[in-house]
Amino acid sequence: MITVPTVLVLGAGASKPYGFPVGRELIAEIVKGLVHNLTKDSFYWDVVVYEDSFGQLTEHFRKQLEASMQPSIDEFLEKRPEFQPLGIVSIARALIPKEQIDKVTKRLGKPYEWYEYLFSLLNTSTPEKFAENKLCIVTFNYDRSLEYFLFSALQSSYELSVKDAAALLDCIPIIHVYGKLGEPHFSSEQGRHYDPTVNNDAIKKCVESLRIIHSGSSDPEVFEQIHRQLLAAQHICYLGFGYHETNMDRMGVRTSPHGSNAQVYGSVYGFGQSQISRVEKLLEIYITGNPRQIHLGNPVHECLKFLQESVPLS
Repeated sequence: MITVPTVLVLGAGASKPYGFPVGRELIAEIVKGLVHNLTKDSFYWDVVVYEDSFGQLTEHFRKQLEASMQPSIDEFLEKRPEFQPLGIVSIARALIPKEQIDKVTKRLGKPYEWYEYLFSLLNTSTPEKFAENKLCIVTFNYDRSLEYFLFSALQSSYELSVKDAAALLDCIPIIHVYGKLGEPHFSSEQGRHYDPTVNNDAIKKCVESLRIIHSGSSDPEVFEQIHRQLLAAQHICYLGFGYHETNMDRMGVRTSPHGSNAQVYGSVYGFGQSQISRVEKLLEIYITGNPRQIHLGNPVHECLKFLQESVPLS
């Protein structure tokens, strides 16, 4: 059980073990998918059928996205708002097929990963005790794999109805900064199942739930909620995160040195020493003002190993 108020902040690397691409991988899939192809059910076909006017824009968008050298499509669309409607549809079309439920809920025989490890820490003897876990999750990812993993685990562990499992899951806030691929079916009558089937209805539900935040715009309610959670946390853990200053600014974590007493942990898988030094300085500026509160992982440790070796989740 997690008894210390904890916030997990998730970047794209956190969803990769469950079948989702990281930033430049998603860009590559969209660029490849938008090559002109009028074969029914192709990526291009699905996007153009969704909105006829996109047909005149797709090639220009595709070339500009490919040449932009941006680390993620979010950052590209923030800089090029004229492409946002087409970009959001393209994101949905690229990610819907990744919703393979067996990769999330049928884990026996597959490599043990960090969702399983997290649930082992959250696990308690009764649903009532589970509700006492002090965890909030802030995710910059669109996918809903974590929600579906936890929902399935809760429903089966405690023999709960759909309604009761959904209510129990609500005890752990999961805040999607940029929205998600539709509301889960268990939390809304108009929601989407975790389903790889691409059609206009599925894309529409995703588009309605996704958002690109450009300069000068925000969702005050979302960011105020994130800020409150961070200020109340005693442990803040960045997992699979890129540490882009824009994202950290939006979370509202540029505080004075005495603004938080949290211990801050950060995964740095694949980072070089200069990148690690940059992250340390950023976290000192944005979070603590005190380098002794910052604990970065080993750059060879992916999400699971980082949590096991470096973060006292209890």
